[in-house]
Amino acid sequence: MRLIEGPAAFEADAVQCRAEVRADGPFTRGGSAPASVCLELIAQAAAALLARGDDGPRGGHLLAARSLELFADELRVGDLLDVRARVARSEGLATVDGSVHRGRERVATARLTVLRRGA
Repeated sequence: MRLIEGPAAFEADAVQCRAEVRADGPFTRGGSAPASVCLELIAQAAAALLARGDDGPRGGHLLAARSLELFADELRVGDLLDVRARVARSEGLATVDGSVHRGRERVATARLTVLRRGA
């Protein structure tokens, strides 16, 4: 299941992606999706960044969502979302700080821990 669109911008330790809430989305019911979907959006953005290794793509596993703050109850069909993730790597693990914005409105922030395969 891919919810994010291709990365809009990459840096060495950060990525910015776009997502649109679609009527036929896997979490959409009755014209909206729960804001908790933002956790998956941030995880997918982080995966896009972590897959860009100097020695080829790498996979990983989400170990923990250490925090998730939601500033909205729902995402509405047609919402265009800006998804950002910044990654700090260390010894096979990565800490991801992410956010989701709908225009200027902050919808969610999260901190994730990822196990990096092949690190």
